[in-house]
Amino acid sequence: MNWYKKAQLQETLPYFQEFENMGEYVPNEESLNAVLENQFGATIVSDIGQGDSGVAYLLSNGDVLKITTNNQEGQVAKYFQDNPIPSVVEYKLVWKEGDLYYIVMEKINQMAVDVPMFKEIFEHIDYLGESNKCYDPICMYELIKNDKKIQSELKQVLLLYISSLQKIPFIISDFLDINNIGIKDGQLIFFDIT
Repeated sequence: MNWYKKAQLQETLPYFQEFENMGEYVPNEESLNAVLENQFGATIVSDIGQGDSGVAYLLSNGDVLKITTNNQEGQVAKYFQDNPIPSVVEYKLVWKEGDLYYIVMEKINQMAVDVPMFKEIFEHIDYLGESNKCYDPICMYELIKNDKKIQSELKQVLLLYISSLQKIPFIISDFLDINNIGIKDGQLIFFDIT
């Protein structure tokens, strides 16, 4: 059975099927497989998960394929493909067919899974942001820099991460959600940007 039929049976594409009669929301299996094979020598191995507007798949080369109906997510991914920064996941290819965006990016594991001891620190950081009504990288940089509770070594890693995000020319959210951050080569990486 091919990956697309398997995905449909496992209901990992409910968004696309739901809108099938309203636009071009159903992936073209042949076209998608051709791009993955020609560009990356890869095929879809399994589904990783699904969110409000799409599905993520693990590719045979270790990368991730996201198929999304979210225009903002597609445009943000395209921006970072063209303008990479160190604290954001590497977007390798972004294209649009019909009403769907296809995003191939490096796989980064959630820090919440890999480093569970950081959970308490990120709960504290969340508290800092909420109690100070601070939701952007510029404000959070100052709060973390002046916080006495965060250890200096971790503080430096956080500040480096946030200073890189300050250069992004649009509003971002959830950049300090432990479920959206991973670690690569000792550096924090924001990987689920919408």
